[in-house]
Amino acid sequence: MVKSFKIRKVTSFFVLLFIIVLFLFHKNIVIETLLGLIFLFSIIYLLIIKVDYLKPSFALGVPYIFLLLIALIPIGYYHRDVDIITINLIITIIIISLLYSFSNIKTRVAPQTLSNRMDKIQKRVLHNNYLLTIGFFYMLTILNIILAGYIPLVNGLLYGDSEYYVFGISGLYGFYLAFANFLAIFSYYAYLKTKSKIYLHVYISIIFILILFVTRLNIFSILIESMVIHNHIEKRIKFSKLLLYGIIFSICFSFIGETVRGTDIKDLSRINDEFLWLPTSIIWVYAYSYFNILNLDNLINSGMYPAYDGSAFAEIIPNIFRPDFGHPRLLELGNFNVSPYIAPIYRDLGFLGCIIFTIIILYVSNYFYKKSLTENSFLYIGSFSVLYFCSIMSFFKNFWFFLPIIFQLFFIFFGSALLISKKSLHI
Repeated sequence: MVKSFKIRKVTSFFVLLFIIVLFLFHKNIVIETLLGLIFLFSIIYLLIIKVDYLKPSFALGVPYIFLLLIALIPIGYYHRDVDIITINLIITIIIISLLYSFSNIKTRVAPQTLSNRMDKIQKRVLHNNYLLTIGFFYMLTILNIILAGYIPLVNGLLYGDSEYYVFGISGLYGFYLAFANFLAIFSYYAYLKTKSKIYLHVYISIIFILILFVTRLNIFSILIESMVIHNHIEKRIKFSKLLLYGIIFSICFSFIGETVRGTDIKDLSRINDEFLWLPTSIIWVYAYSYFNILNLDNLINSGMYPAYDGSAFAEIIPNIFRPDFGHPRLLELGNFNVSPYIAPIYRDLGFLGCIIFTIIILYVSNYFYKKSLTENSFLYIGSFSVLYFCSIMSFFKNFWFFLPIIFQLFFIFFGSALLISKKSLHI
């Protein structure tokens, strides 16, 4: 067993070394050949980590392997070759993730089991504080509806336009969404620890509210973060089951998407006739992946960047205080306005900035990953679940600087002190 592992490790090292040599010294190599090598090496990578999908290097690296494969599939009118710099940047992210996984192979920590899921200092939810916090959240929810004068999902069903993009109190809605996410994952954590149904009911009610507000992103983040929390407290969910759940969610996501936009995604992305038989859910995944690549490619090919103006950090600032840097959006198609996390980093700090930022986020995520396995507290488990979402969905947006997601860390830090007592039993 040990010998087999060493063989895989040595083989993987030489394959990686070969790819790096091609990457650095053979810039004119056929892109398809290089992508094929990356794909083969990625299979070896998955064997090394045994599909430990909670590892930060897995969460960050695998989506970009998927993006490279998407770039090779010519199923739509908008398919085109992308610049070699764009490909190199994506490959660099994958290589950094792979190298980082090698450096952490021997430091893998066994996940928590049912027999040791109680904290070293047993804790209990401060019920009165919890009820007051939940009551405050429901009040904010009602206030948002009253000030807007409508409910987005109902508006979409009745009039064909949900207007979700203008819903909520300007400048504060991002905080509200982060607060909703925090309460949802805390409630799920408390339910798993205590088995009290009140926490599960609150959890479901928050998801229902976000469905009414058509905040698909926050719903998706809650589900992924809940999965991470579940795997830390209960038995690890099999990877095959997660893939099945992902397919089911993709179908629901496409249904909500059609309702929100009121348009056919196949027409919008101009899918070729011979591929119209593909399910709508697959086209949604394809469109939101491939147009990410094209948007990044447009940014790089513009020749305007890096700007070195601090714009990459702007989204963490509320709308009412956020400066306007005047950067054009450079979208391939206006309906698909998303780009991978490296897009704003490249726009601000260039290729080297993307490398440094990637190394930093992997280091921080890995720190919280190890802490979440050894400390078994909501502070570390909840924090890691947020960072995990930022990594696994980094092909969609830079969530590390996106207020409705990353500000959960603020609520987790203070919420742990407000809602959990270290002097009592049960949690």
